[in-house]
Amino acid sequence: MSDHAQHDDDARRATLERAYKATAFVAEVPGGSIEIRVGRQHPALDTLLIGRGFDAWAFITAWNPASKRLTDAENATRQQRLQDELTSLRLAMFPGHGVPDEGDWPPEASLLVLGLAEADALRIGRHHGQNAVVVGAHGGPARLVWCL
Repeated sequence: MSDHAQHDDDARRATLERAYKATAFVAEVPGGSIEIRVGRQHPALDTLLIGRGFDAWAFITAWNPASKRLTDAENATRQQRLQDELTSLRLAMFPGHGVPDEGDWPPEASLLVLGLAEADALRIGRHHGQNAVVVGAHGGPARLVWCL
């Protein structure tokens, strides 16, 4: 890869990272919602993990692969495939949305999945064309993990 191409990739990743950090990842769980932010700890999520007997989680979507906007119909089809794949793993899932702070990108339907290991979240994220997934473990902060 040329230095110029590497610089372009680095610049794109930096732009994407800023966007992910300026997004609320909101999951609808029993009793309300949990807002997840990259780099922060989430006691309510820890409580949910303990109550369900899990120690890890992932927030994942199939919408807009590689940050390329698709139609709502295309995104809904992709999201259903993701949900079907995750359902087959028999993990606890809760619907959610990634909601940008600035409103410059449409909210993306997503899933909070309890018990999904980071390696599996990466594999699934890559399979669905995602740039990154947000993952975490009990007691730790939400982390952005690149699928690229």
